[in-house]
Amino acid sequence: MKHYMNEYRNAMDSLQLSNQQQESLFRAAVREATQEKTHRSVSRRAMAGIVLASVLALTACGIALKTASEAFAPVFGDSTSQKAVMDEIGTQLGTSATDNGVTITADAVIGDDHQAWIMYTLSWGSGTDIDLPEGIPQSPDEYAAQIPDNVIQFESCSDWSVISHDQFFDSDPNDNAIEFFQRVPINQSTVVPVEIHPYTVEFENLQFCGTDPYGNPLDYDDESVGSWETIIEGNWQLSFDIEYESAAVSVPLEGKESFELNGYTCEITNLSVSPISAFVEYSYTRTDADKPITTADDEIYDDIEKMYSNFYITTTSGQIYHTNATWGDNQFLEDSNSYSFSAGGSFTEIIPLDEIESVTVGNVTYKVPHTAS
Repeated sequence: MKHYMNEYRNAMDSLQLSNQQQESLFRAAVREATQEKTHRSVSRRAMAGIVLASVLALTACGIALKTASEAFAPVFGDSTSQKAVMDEIGTQLGTSATDNGVTITADAVIGDDHQAWIMYTLSWGSGTDIDLPEGIPQSPDEYAAQIPDNVIQFESCSDWSVISHDQFFDSDPNDNAIEFFQRVPINQSTVVPVEIHPYTVEFENLQFCGTDPYGNPLDYDDESVGSWETIIEGNWQLSFDIEYESAAVSVPLEGKESFELNGYTCEITNLSVSPISAFVEYSYTRTDADKPITTADDEIYDDIEKMYSNFYITTTSGQIYHTNATWGDNQFLEDSNSYSFSAGGSFTEIIPLDEIESVTVGNVTYKVPHTAS
């Protein structure tokens, strides 16, 4: 037993993995070895040998441990600048679960104060028969170019924030794997705080459905127009710590706590940016000049909520990036007769902090700290 465990430890050390990755890989190897030997007893020495062989096989073939830049390449590309930033702010995970010959691996995480992005790989061995639908995008850019032929999603997932159909990619159609990513909301008042130490998520059954000319799934009562079909049956539960160093910086308001938005003077209380997103909190207090609130669809509320073109960053090269609205909160505070808003969104690529010169909210532009001089 000692001889085999020494070989195991040496093999793991040579892979230069974190303790969490080593533990996850060891558990996956034990699980595979146990499944293969359920019908006969196995000695401790034999089990150690099986585990060692499984570890080496998993690292060589089944579970390809990825760096943050490798994991997020389908989303942000693999240019030298993007890879450098992703590896600087990202954290490698390498936690896996296997069922019916199919493995889901949480590869890496990047994040800031308001969201964490986790990249996953769903992979299978050459002996597993998987019939994927055609037309799975190789990157998010393909969604902008054409309407998808089908929608892919899990039948169920324990975390509501996990999957929407535009998060699945097939970066290499020639391998036995596809990728998907998840946005986990952190510290948002609109949701119950996510438990991230450890974070546990469960996936069940991967499905697909054809789409109509507008990209909507053909999942109607009329069976003639199509319905959801199961591609892969399985149940995968992963548990790991979402640990990363927040990449966000707080933007000084420098005495410019108010801004104009669609004709209303709002007060800003919090503003931050990171290489992946921007976030703002602001409020508006009603005045005697405002119309009385008579319906749920208040005009003032609608006007102030719509940041869209009024919230963006500018880089040192003069390029402007708007955010994709991925979270927000808004409410009317009756006691103070005011509206409270928060808005945030992600960029379509990772932007190094030293290349972000300013962020604009409404009609005011704020200088971002730690930018290139």
